[in-house]
Amino acid sequence: MKDKEFVLEWLKRAKSHLARAKLGKTSEEVLYEDLCFDCQQVAEKTIKALPGMLPRVN
Repeated sequence: MKDKEFVLEWLKRAKSHLARAKLGKTSEEVLYEDLCFDCQQVAEKTIKALPGMLPRVN
């Protein structure tokens, strides 16, 4: 996978988790723990995209 594709895939997944987290606790069936998990996943997947966004140093 090329660097750009790698970055876009991880950011796409991060945006998906962010969208779910932004919806918030829409019902009693939604657990706060799950919203926290989505927020954590946003950070983790964005960090995974970082190597592809940084310039390579030889």
